[in-house]
Amino acid sequence: MKRRSQDGRARGGSDARAPGESGHAQPEHGGGSGSDRSTGETTGWRAWSPPDQGPRDPNDPPATAGSIDRRGRQRGRATGASRSPGTRAKASAWSRTSRRYLTASLVLAALSFVMLARVAGSASAARGADGAVQPIAVAAEEIAAGVVLRPSQIRVEMFPRAFAPPGALTSASQAAGRVALTGLHVGEAVTDTRLARVRAGPVASLVPQGLRAFAVPTALPPSLVRPGDRVDLLATFGSEHPHTELVASALEVLSVLGDAGTSAQPGLLDASGSGAQSAATLLLLVTPDQELQLAAAASVANLEVTIDPAD
Repeated sequence: MKRRSQDGRARGGSDARAPGESGHAQPEHGGGSGSDRSTGETTGWRAWSPPDQGPRDPNDPPATAGSIDRRGRQRGRATGASRSPGTRAKASAWSRTSRRYLTASLVLAALSFVMLARVAGSASAARGADGAVQPIAVAAEEIAAGVVLRPSQIRVEMFPRAFAPPGALTSASQAAGRVALTGLHVGEAVTDTRLARVRAGPVASLVPQGLRAFAVPTALPPSLVRPGDRVDLLATFGSEHPHTELVASALEVLSVLGDAGTSAQPGLLDASGSGAQSAATLLLLVTPDQELQLAAAASVANLEVTIDPAD
């Protein structure tokens, strides 16, 4: 018993861990009495420690926090407590950046939704509150002022009822035979206010209230004068004392007529087709007083026309 106690004490002294390094003690051979368990120094008991595992096998699976590999070694990822202050600061900064990106994404998504809703509402309004449409007469070609409309110059298109122009005609027959008071472009809606009253002539429909249309024959080619131009009228008297007087100035040209009495167009050929243009007759807008003066001058003098510069 004395030798065993000495051997046990020697082994215990060489293999025992420092206090606080081992969790419990186990017997060397699994034997011993109760008194021996309480006094390891005299009975040969020693503190237990795991055997040396050696280098880690590279074939071992990746370790997880708190796991033990097949050789009994503790392995796992570093926890937040074991991270350095710099690592924790970087993680916190990335967290704040992620929250900012998320907030910005949500704001952009909300704005996109609002814009799409507005576009959808505008498209719905364009179709009309009830989606109803109606036919509208529009110009099928360029139409000048003073032209008597033909059915071929008008076409019918469907418009949303909410955006139909006031007074718009709904068929070509409503516009045929009426005179255009103003020029119409292709696709422009034909309204009642853009046309002369029904049964009005091509000239009477163009004369404003309070004015008159006075015809003055000229030697000018029709292509030199356009409706809307301004001209002066000169009267040359051939009496014993020939002289010229200014009868009227800045008179507006209502229409330009050829020899046949039709509206002249630029480049109009004469009957022989030689290319020489016929002389133009100008319809001028005058007041009732000017009308009397021009008629008196035309009876005793020759009227000449001069063209004013453009504004």
